[in-house]
Amino acid sequence: VAFVALVAAILGGVNWMANRYPKRLDVSKDARFSLADQTRKILGGLQSDLTLTYVQRNSASATSVKDTLREYQAASPRVKVEYLDPLKEPGKVRALEVTQLPTIIVALGERREKVLSDTEQDITNAILKLTRNVKKTVCFASGEGESDVDDPSEHGYSGVKSAITKSQYETKRVVLLQEQKVPEDCTVLVVAGPTKDLLPEAAGYIKAYVKAGGKAMLMSDPVEKGPSPNYESIFTEFGVKPGADVLVDASGVGQLFGTGPYMPIVTDYPYHEISKDLKGMMSAFDMARSMTPVTPAPDGVIAQELGRTSGRSWGESDVTLKEPVTFTDKDARGPLNVAVAVTIRAPPPAA
Repeated sequence: VAFVALVAAILGGVNWMANRYPKRLDVSKDARFSLADQTRKILGGLQSDLTLTYVQRNSASATSVKDTLREYQAASPRVKVEYLDPLKEPGKVRALEVTQLPTIIVALGERREKVLSDTEQDITNAILKLTRNVKKTVCFASGEGESDVDDPSEHGYSGVKSAITKSQYETKRVVLLQEQKVPEDCTVLVVAGPTKDLLPEAAGYIKAYVKAGGKAMLMSDPVEKGPSPNYESIFTEFGVKPGADVLVDASGVGQLFGTGPYMPIVTDYPYHEISKDLKGMMSAFDMARSMTPVTPAPDGVIAQELGRTSGRSWGESDVTLKEPVTFTDKDARGPLNVAVAVTIRAPPPAA
């Protein structure tokens, strides 16, 4: 009797602990039944209760949706999940102004968003929209042959615009010479590989914007069409030297994915907040040039490498892309860096 009572007490205690502190383990390949790290970060930062309401007839049979919503609930104690059947509770459904089934209502305080799919991306984007109190705008510089955010071709950035919009950012094009500055509503300025050199005035607007605390993403293609001293002066002023080269990868990894030697594969990511989640992943850079932090760095500037090519790569000094491409003494041997993150310390306040 004592033994049975002891076993019952242990099982009861385990059951109580499991209900009070539930833990789930995803052992599937690629953790496909788990939420993405970005979703977990957003849920971990919730400052108030969030309610996910699934509206559907006979919602008890929607196993996959319930599994997804349980993942959200398990990720944060602030997430609450409800299920509504319009046949059983029509008043509540009408109050939510649901006109299509199934619908997931994402509610944060008095604010609500309707999601018409059960994908993690759509649910998380709705949460992101509710938690973001300030409108954020990604501004794309235009006027010097930069990639166009409305161009659907392989050289255009329409896919980038679509991805940014889904993440609840707004986008717009800016002509710096017309604005005579980077507009104040720009959360970040993107200069996407201009094919012509910037005029000195436009380069000056970017430098002033960054020095004042603005965020910018500057991209530069190999110099096969000629140097761009004004644009490159922005890089050098902030501690980065753009290589007069085009990166070549002779490892053969790129060919496995249907690319050539001019699309180096990067698997080495020095630790940084930007690249920390890329460990163990491969990224490809089509027609890239090297980017090297300057040593010593300018005063107040911290430049950190973000991604390096393999040891079987080099910086080809002949940017005319003549075939066959071979390594010579004029070329820089890899691994070489393809991106740099620059942090600029604000000047001390005036006495």
